Amino acid sequence: MERQYGSFTRTFNLPTTVDADKVSAHYDKGVLKISLPKKAEAKPKQIKVNVGSEKTLEAKGPSKAA
Repeated sequence: MERQYGSFTRTFNLPTTVDADKVSAHYDKGVLKISLPKKAEAKPKQIKVNVGSEKTLEAKGPSKAA
């Protein structure tokens, strides 16, 4: 349990998949909410695959940066 007295600082390193330019934080009523959005290349990409005359399949997987 942490108790408040004086100033307090906590630091941590961001994963490489986080877009550091879009990080945001909001503090309200003793609750700190931090948003760490992923970089576009770290998000999974959906690709529709048509197989002959069969139904459409959806493939999910990470996008590959060229």
